[in-house]
Amino acid sequence: MKSTKQIKQEPAEPLKFRLDRNPDIMSNRGAEAYEMFLPINIKALKGETVLEIGPGLGKFQKEAAKLGINVIAIEPLDPTRAEPGWKVEGMNWVTGIHEALPIAGNSVGAALSLYSSVFYAFNTYYPNQDDIKKAVRLMIKETYRVLKPGGEAYIGAFNEKEEEVVHSLLGDVVRKSEGMRFLSAKNTFNKTCFILRKS
Repeated sequence: MKSTKQIKQEPAEPLKFRLDRNPDIMSNRGAEAYEMFLPINIKALKGETVLEIGPGLGKFQKEAAKLGINVIAIEPLDPTRAEPGWKVEGMNWVTGIHEALPIAGNSVGAALSLYSSVFYAFNTYYPNQDDIKKAVRLMIKETYRVLKPGGEAYIGAFNEKEEEVVHSLLGDVVRKSEGMRFLSAKNTFNKTCFILRKS
């Protein structure tokens, strides 16, 4: 898959006004939110199968279908899907977790994880730092496994603490894995995001 980082464009209007206009942009995130918070051009994914890890209410999958993008949404708990407005005709939802993705290897051209899996690893699922690091390491390995050669995964960390841990573990996993590369980039809020590439 061709890298989308070089063709990322800045927002056409100030971010403050975009957030004021759409305060639920994260919980019900679509293509606009992904382009705001990750260094990616969604339209460049046309024709790809994209893994969305933590889809919220499913807005992105509906938008992506109109752009010719096939989205597989991974959500750990069924109740999330029962929230008002989540159901979109023909949506492809799979119950699973980032640490053990129920997806075949070498099957997706891109993966998106925006303040979802990493955030919950730090704040909900795991009681101590060792468990958090083990979980994030598994997330990295699983993401790499499901990417097709040439594919890219975009991972957003919620705060500096998460950024530090993810950066350290990415570096460690990459050093021990053939064909895996990663780089960090700043989003439009000057927060660090990570791009994992499979050669």
